[in-house]
Amino acid sequence: MANARGHRAPSTSEGAPNFALEDFVQDAQESALENLDDFSWVQEAEERESEDIAAWGAAEGTGEPFVWYQEPQVAEQASDSPAPGHDTPAAPTPRASAPKAQPSHFRPEIEGLRAVSVFMIVVYHVWLGRVSGGVDVFLFISAFLLGSSFARRLDARKPFGPVRYWLRTFTRLMPPATIAILGTLLGSYLILPESSWQTVISHAIASATYIQNIWLSITSVDYYALDASTASPLQHFWSLSLQGQVFLTWPLLFIAAKYAARKSAHPRRVAFGFFAVIAAASFAFSIYYTATHQSSAYFSTPARAWEVACGTLLALSLPTLDRLLGSARPGSPTAPRHRTLRALAGWVGFALLVSLGIVLNVQGLFPGWIALWPLTGAGLIIVAGYSGTSWGFDRVLTMKLPRALASSSYSLYLVHWPILILWLAHSGQKRAGALDGLLVIAGSMALAWILSTIVDSRFRKPSWKSAPWWRSLTVIGTCLALVLGGALGLRGYLASQQTSDPITADSPESSRVLTEPFNPDTLSPKGFELDDQWPSLPHLCDDPSGVLVATKDIPCETLRPLDAKTNATVLVVGSSHSRQFIPTLLAEAQAHNWQIINFTKNACTFREDSSLQDGEYCKGYFDQVMNAIDAHHPDLVLMTSTKATPTGTGEAVPEGTREGIQAVLDKGVNVLALRDAPRWPTSLYTCAESVINAGGDPKRADDECGANLSSKLAEEDPSAALDGMTGESGAKLYRMDLSDLICPDGRCAPIQGNAYVYMDDNHLTRTFTNGIAQKVSARFERLGIPLEGNAGRAGSDGGGA
Repeated sequence: MANARGHRAPSTSEGAPNFALEDFVQDAQESALENLDDFSWVQEAEERESEDIAAWGAAEGTGEPFVWYQEPQVAEQASDSPAPGHDTPAAPTPRASAPKAQPSHFRPEIEGLRAVSVFMIVVYHVWLGRVSGGVDVFLFISAFLLGSSFARRLDARKPFGPVRYWLRTFTRLMPPATIAILGTLLGSYLILPESSWQTVISHAIASATYIQNIWLSITSVDYYALDASTASPLQHFWSLSLQGQVFLTWPLLFIAAKYAARKSAHPRRVAFGFFAVIAAASFAFSIYYTATHQSSAYFSTPARAWEVACGTLLALSLPTLDRLLGSARPGSPTAPRHRTLRALAGWVGFALLVSLGIVLNVQGLFPGWIALWPLTGAGLIIVAGYSGTSWGFDRVLTMKLPRALASSSYSLYLVHWPILILWLAHSGQKRAGALDGLLVIAGSMALAWILSTIVDSRFRKPSWKSAPWWRSLTVIGTCLALVLGGALGLRGYLASQQTSDPITADSPESSRVLTEPFNPDTLSPKGFELDDQWPSLPHLCDDPSGVLVATKDIPCETLRPLDAKTNATVLVVGSSHSRQFIPTLLAEAQAHNWQIINFTKNACTFREDSSLQDGEYCKGYFDQVMNAIDAHHPDLVLMTSTKATPTGTGEAVPEGTREGIQAVLDKGVNVLALRDAPRWPTSLYTCAESVINAGGDPKRADDECGANLSSKLAEEDPSAALDGMTGESGAKLYRMDLSDLICPDGRCAPIQGNAYVYMDDNHLTRTFTNGIAQKVSARFERLGIPLEGNAGRAGSDGGGA
């Protein structure tokens, strides 16, 4: 039925009250914004009831019990019941069946603000490559809308029904996200290089399960994360994952606030104090964590929680601010006070939003105090609200164009980043130009409109708002099954195509790959095999004494069971640069029944005081190694003795290395010191892979990616200064330089024979190191290292030697 202005008002039977407010979408009646000057505010009954309570003071307790799940019909019944303290309405007349239009909680300027934010993100991503602050605004807006909805329920002492809220929220969010993820998986398989496939698969799973930000936070400091510097087409899901975590936890925090305010006449005030504590704690943590671990803090939920809490605080305080500042809504009988100041505040807020990434390159400052900049801008726009002027920024935000963009803003955020990354990979560019960037934006907007119209809009219909729980759960389960099935299915297919076998105690060494003619179809390792190129030994350390224990940072592994009877034991220590040479020992280990123990620690040079240059992370590692030597009496300790630099020839023996070697020698254990392999400023693998994928050959890859050995390492091996070192019982230092095998004829080429030499910017592939094992064995023989002195001693009382 139409109201006095000709707009149809919804009946209370059209579905459950809409208190599920997602990250990019704010529900409103479709006709609500057709004409700003002739604006009709319509709303559901429960929204009207909650506003009455908010306007006239907190209600007394209703005695309603807290419920975890609220059926749609229960919500409808609650909507039909009068608010406490209000007169029961008289029986309706025949022409009074439609509710009277009253001011709504819907804020048209927020719909436009959402459009501004998403457009900022897209433009900054496509053309500027900088942080815009748009994601921070979305977090703020999401928290404001969510907080506003739950605050009204808090005021009304209404049941929250969080399970229903979760079901409705993720039923809305997951279908468009699922299509975007599956489309990105397919596009990545068709367009991106093989070296990125495993990363995209992992990101697809993390995105669908709303842990992408956690995954990125971990891998940003993961020493073995080969993709740390590579943009993933699903990387933007980190913010959606963070918001998903907020949607799960924030209702529970409101429940806690409701419990704390159960005896208070002003529950909103109690909730304000509750969330203020959260905001202060998170803000302090964010400043500290951003200063110390910025790459990890950027994706951290605790470091971003203060932004969400600030949006909630604004939602809790806005009714008071509106009352003090004389706010009004379009169509209200009175105009808002301070109209000029409101209009100016809106424009100042807009200026703050768009200026951040232009005035400052804040790439390494988020999410610390600098996030106050965009949040202040968004807060000014929301507090300013309806200015009642013809030139206020709220007038711009409520125009049809930003509203139309806002209606598909969620879908636009989903698709714009994959389209950009796939286009850049296809075109071979690092940044989009003016024209192709415009095409990327236009294509993203078109695809977003299609996705929003065909998928997203279907789940905004009243039938889904009032859907039974099992129907929503079916949608969520189906979305998860589709993504997990597609991602794991692709990973299984890639596993069946792998060319590298795992290391075993009797796996045959093969050097043929280094002498085979080049064949791009069989070039090894394939890009999707890189994660398996770390030389992982088949057995985890299971030392009963607890000295040799596998941890996150020390992948303690053995070639044979630790209690096996072997002829000699080689203990590999130091950083992953020692670990990468383990395959070069396999030929000797298999021929002479050696035990190999990998006791390396990521990024830690073996030296007497491991904290000299490696920091607190490596402190204590030297003592762990010495305890392992005492407990298991190895015949040989293998380590690297020099450290190369990514650029130039600044190779040197790290400080404290001599003292560390001497400590081992003094225990009667021989030491084999290997010279470090050349390092590179960027991934040598991806450089060569791009050349091969473009139809090139190893020579062209060498020309574009390789370098002369003389430009990568010092002219003379710096570890020559260690020659002659000895210890007790005649233990000696032996040196080996493999740089002539890594860079034959003085040239460090990325491909030898039919194998890639490097898997990233500073680690050799297992395929390559396994291929040079026979040549390394011959050098062992020439060095004459005595490795049979402890032959036959059982590992159970000597570490396998």
